[in-house]
Amino acid sequence: MIGVFESIVRMSPGRVCFTFVDETGRVERYTFRQARLIAAGMARRLQNAGVRHGDCVLVDLPNCPEFVFLVLAAAYGAFALVPVNNRLTAAEKQARRLDLERSLRSRPLYRIDEDQAKSLLAHVKADLEGRGFCENPPLRNGGSARNADAARGAGAQRNA
Repeated sequence: MIGVFESIVRMSPGRVCFTFVDETGRVERYTFRQARLIAAGMARRLQNAGVRHGDCVLVDLPNCPEFVFLVLAAAYGAFALVPVNNRLTAAEKQARRLDLERSLRSRPLYRIDEDQAKSLLAHVKADLEGRGFCENPPLRNGGSARNADAARGAGAQRNA
């Protein structure tokens, strides 16, 4: 997937990749070049926070640009993105997360919610503008202890 995306970026970097219209009617357009830079930046930030090749990132987001960027970031970072229906109750989300953690056994499970995704996007945009933040935004680690110390050192938070 990422190879095809990269080909399109090289051929048409200024072409609109996707358009997002929020509930107020505000329109956001992202070019292929912007999408590539943001997604690659997200992948790098997530790797710095402890997400590794083959890890799972549980994503609890509504329809938003951050979700699109995270899909591409997963391809760049070679980690699995596991969307959870953001309309589920907290108990239903917890049950899904626990089922996934059981199936992963010792692999870490990271979670990104709407606030974390917005923070991650803000950090990446700041990086791209040359005014990067020093630390990674918080990332919840709900899985095993593998990489937990490194993840906590990079600003990650462990789920209770």
